[in-house]
Amino acid sequence: MRRLALGELRVGDLLAQGGEGSVYQLPLQPHLVFKAFRGDADRGYLDDLVAWPDLLAEADAEVVRSSAAWPVSVVAGEDGRAVGLVMPRAPRRFSVRHRDGQRRLATLSYLTCDPDRPARAYGIAVPPPGDAGRYGLVLALAKLLSAFDSVDTAVSHGDLSTKNVLWSLERGPEVYVIDCDSAEVLASPADPDVATSKRPARRRAMTPNWDDPAVKKGDNPTLESDRYSLGLIFLRVVGAANFPVQARQRREGRLNVEVPVPAGPAAKQLLDARHPLWELCSRALSVEGAGSRPAAAEWVEPLGEVMASLGGAAAPAKSVAPSRPAPSSRATDVEVTPRPLAATRVAPNPSGARSFEAELAIPPGAETGGWRYKRAPSTTARSAKVLDDKSLRVQARILWRAFWRWWAKAHREALRAVRKRGRKRRALVRVLGLMALDFALVGVSAGLVALVVSPITRG
Repeated sequence: MRRLALGELRVGDLLAQGGEGSVYQLPLQPHLVFKAFRGDADRGYLDDLVAWPDLLAEADAEVVRSSAAWPVSVVAGEDGRAVGLVMPRAPRRFSVRHRDGQRRLATLSYLTCDPDRPARAYGIAVPPPGDAGRYGLVLALAKLLSAFDSVDTAVSHGDLSTKNVLWSLERGPEVYVIDCDSAEVLASPADPDVATSKRPARRRAMTPNWDDPAVKKGDNPTLESDRYSLGLIFLRVVGAANFPVQARQRREGRLNVEVPVPAGPAAKQLLDARHPLWELCSRALSVEGAGSRPAAAEWVEPLGEVMASLGGAAAPAKSVAPSRPAPSSRATDVEVTPRPLAATRVAPNPSGARSFEAELAIPPGAETGGWRYKRAPSTTARSAKVLDDKSLRVQARILWRAFWRWWAKAHREALRAVRKRGRKRRALVRVLGLMALDFALVGVSAGLVALVVSPITRG
């Protein structure tokens, strides 16, 4: 349903809150969330945003639904004004479990740094530089942005940053873009001002260090800003580093970046400075040629070829043609070139790795994209056992605390449900179920105490 009354929703616990509003769970629809706005919202704009996927071809609409938290319903208050949106919740596979047992969204921050850092800090394994998964994630994002730009009424997300682009390798390289309620529906990709002039100006901020230096301070990002973001994400994800380039572009104008390329199956083609990916990245990051940045569809074929060279298992997807022809001239103010990287690194052996980490585990001494992973210095069997025992105790303690948190929360919610009007039968069933659980716990505890006390009393 594209429109809902606020009274039709059963709103649950608060998930997050920011400058524009608060996000809540929907207990009866756990795959969705409700974002409540702090201030007034343009009802017409939100209706256009929800209806926009209907303008796409079926294949492109499916890419948007599977790779973006696109709003599905406008929520109206009693006076008919828009008070929020219902949006999809990021699937569980787009999260990672830290060493402490807590799950967090798998943002790009895990990939735009030295892979050893998340391993040491959180016990999370990420693909090494040169891995096919890194190119596959950029390819997945390029396909989504191609869908955004596949019709004349294109869409500009405007803030494709580390906090808004999630990733997963559980079912192959996938991305999931959130914060899509801030996207702008454009009348034409050739002239986005035509669309924005039809409605009151909406302030659309970009995340610092992920912003487009071609956008003047106070102005809103455009479709070209998304193309800049794609080039920046390629640079940082494939290069496994932050590459702080915006300040240099604003200060110096010209930009020269060398991207390290590990030895491996695709090294020969990638070390060629004339490879299409380096030209695409240069053009995407250009400020002087901001109006000529390459469309996302131009990235699909060269990224797919690199994936094939690296043995990437991702199935090839439909290539979306650019919505308008893009110039092939090289950027004059930005030059992105490759340089060979020969490195030997020690593979971390983080404890508590979960989720997709098992798929990324590298056997000691194996070669992956030219990065040799060696076995860490050996320890005695006794010290290894001590470490394993400690890890088991930590995990048991985490599970024990999680169980009691759940137990306390379940009892609180059950008591709260009994006090509410309506649905008394369901509330009583929940209370009876918890009472049965409590009796079972008491019985188990009594049995354990008896096992301990009985030998003592006999002695």
